Amino acid sequence: MSRQKKEKGVCLVPECGRESSSRGMCKACYEYANREIRAGRMTDEYFVEKGWRLPVAQVKIPSPLRLAIKNAEAEARRGPSRPAEVDGVTIDIEAMVSAASI
Repeated sequence: MSRQKKEKGVCLVPECGRESSSRGMCKACYEYANREIRAGRMTDEYFVEKGWRLPVAQVKIPSPLRLAIKNAEAEARRGPSRPAEVDGVTIDIEAMVSAASI
């Protein structure tokens, strides 16, 4: 699976003109905005409403690492003797293994 490089634009902050890097802002403006947000002087919503920053993109496909962590946590909670649930269907893996070995 190859990833295509996104076309870079110009920073959305007026009078900046540098190449955009993240959420429509150049690296310097993005870092400055984050410092202002962390200090409580501004909010992310303020920058988005002004049109100087793009809203946070929602991740549609979780990373493989995130999926592996989620599955490991679910398995740890479920324990080895409980049935697994895949796409809403309960599967008793131990019963399937013992039936297959008969």
